Amino acid sequence: MAISPNWFYGSDYLFTVLCAAFALEFILGGLPGFGWLLSLPRSLSAYLARRADRRLNRQKRSSRSRKIRGALVVIVLLPLAAIAGLPGLFVYRVYTALADELVHPTDKHAAFGAMAGGFDRLMNLVPAPVTALLIVVGTLFALTARPLAAIRGMVGDAAAGQSPRAGWTHGAVAGALGLSLSGPRRHGGAVARGVWIGDGRARANTTDIARAMWLYLITEFLGITPLVLLALVAHRF
Repeated sequence: MAISPNWFYGSDYLFTVLCAAFALEFILGGLPGFGWLLSLPRSLSAYLARRADRRLNRQKRSSRSRKIRGALVVIVLLPLAAIAGLPGLFVYRVYTALADELVHPTDKHAAFGAMAGGFDRLMNLVPAPVTALLIVVGTLFALTARPLAAIRGMVGDAAAGQSPRAGWTHGAVAGALGLSLSGPRRHGGAVARGVWIGDGRARANTTDIARAMWLYLITEFLGITPLVLLALVAHRF
């Protein structure tokens, strides 16, 4: 069968490939090297962003100069593809990788990561709260999770993180598991003034990690199942 542009942008075959990718990540994602390989668009973008940060984001330059250079990094690294189907997924992964690498509350990154942070907020206006809601629903099927605390964390910490993804999703997970996430951290020798998300323990142990992975698995299942049903209905009719 010849591969046409329509297959690349969206079809039943593409949906099957994406579901298979989720399964492959769950089975092999924890093995050495596979995590980087399975998330290649994001991993490559993160690597290039770190290289650009070291070479272009030098504090001796003015804030205006660093802001322009950071904007150019975002523009250059984005694929020249449309916003749907597999290219749209690549675009989203590139944006989130740039935001994770360049958007930090430090003097060094305030200007350089400005454009990356703006696009990250724009692209996560809908996905971030939807994902947080799926996490809350997932707590109903995780025996040790706390649904009400997850709701409070999601609502209370929605604006606390350095990105919408961190605020919404970290707040829901922190509340569900009784943890405090995020907080101050170091990036390239600079201390980021990150706030704590959640009011629980700041040190997660192996049991907490196992609980978080189980909650992640449930949330992923809740997100994929409706899409599978819709695909089956659409194929039927």
